[in-house]
Amino acid sequence: MQKLVLAMVLLWGALPLRAQENPVTLASDPAVSATGLWDYVVPRFRLKTRIDVEVLAAGAEAELHLVPDADTPLFRDENGQVYGLDPTDPGPRAQRFADWLASDTGLNTVTAFKVDDRQVFFRVEVVEVVEIAPLTGNVAMGEQVSLAKCGRCHVVSEQNRYSGIGLTPSFRALRAIDGWQEKFELFYLANPHPSFMRVEGLGEAFDPAYPPILHPIVMTLEEIENVGAYMQSLEPLDLGAPISER
Repeated sequence: MQKLVLAMVLLWGALPLRAQENPVTLASDPAVSATGLWDYVVPRFRLKTRIDVEVLAAGAEAELHLVPDADTPLFRDENGQVYGLDPTDPGPRAQRFADWLASDTGLNTVTAFKVDDRQVFFRVEVVEVVEIAPLTGNVAMGEQVSLAKCGRCHVVSEQNRYSGIGLTPSFRALRAIDGWQEKFELFYLANPHPSFMRVEGLGEAFDPAYPPILHPIVMTLEEIENVGAYMQSLEPLDLGAPISER
């Protein structure tokens, strides 16, 4: 038994040692490095992946560069300064660190880092800007259709300022709502419209067994486009400052 153990030890000693891979290099903005963030983050990444990361001074030759105001933001500090990784062409191990840092796990690790029990870094809220094409209908025709088919509920213009239903917002009030165009484009699906109106060529006709309680309204897609163009031409109503809690 002792001879077997000795043979195994000798055999193990004869095997070549596995070469240690060079660490991933990260050149970091000095303001971030000074907080001690990487002393907190790197060991946790190493524990999960067995990949080490060497943090260098900003501007040093490195596979990854953490810089302020990068094209792809990762996190921000308590003063609002945003940081991210500069676009590079890193190797697979460096890319693995970049992907991990941008993942929920990585960002949770960054935001969990504290100095004197104070959170230092925060997630960046990315707001997707969606460009909506302007409505191109006929404004004059849109006003006529609005007065004829929408005016019994909404105040459309000065021509029917004393009509409509009191609790129903005017066209100018609707125009003041954030994202009004997105809401308008599907208004016929929002209550209470489906109970008394239909769009020609879309959806099903009213069930004769359950007729609408109001005189039904049927609009064409062209009429809806014209109404949208008319609404777009209106000056939004000043609804005052948003309500805030003190």
